[in-house]
Amino acid sequence: MPTPIPQGLVPKDPDFAERIKANFKTQTAMTTFGVEMVDVTPGHTRMQMLANDRVLQQQGFVHGGVIAAAMDSACGYAALSLAAVDREVLTIEYKVSFIAPAVGEHYEFEGQVIKPGRTVSFTEGTAFAVTGGARKLIATLSGSMALVAAPDA
Repeated sequence: MPTPIPQGLVPKDPDFAERIKANFKTQTAMTTFGVEMVDVTPGHTRMQMLANDRVLQQQGFVHGGVIAAAMDSACGYAALSLAAVDREVLTIEYKVSFIAPAVGEHYEFEGQVIKPGRTVSFTEGTAFAVTGGARKLIATLSGSMALVAAPDA
């Protein structure tokens, strides 16, 4: 179920969802990890990754770098959903907190814009391990996304 649109988060591009989904398909890192875009609303994205052996660390948990990268991507696309067509986003910085080991049937990553800006948007990300329909919070992210001119703009 999509997250309700927070007040004031209005996309500048009426076709933002199609643009985000097309852009996401070009991101080979997420494809390598097996992450898929599930939902895009203004200022919010939700992605999913099935459990797979390609992303584990030595103790059998999903590697923290994979979790961080997926949350970063979710946050970046959340920021991009509010940007004009001639804009792209680049991560300036992020801080990740790992809360629990990543063990589940699949994983969900959400990105949310908490304060959009003209040049920088502030975002929050969450990662959940899902088993039997129960979601367990495994990590959070706080990030800043720069809005820059798109390479072909």
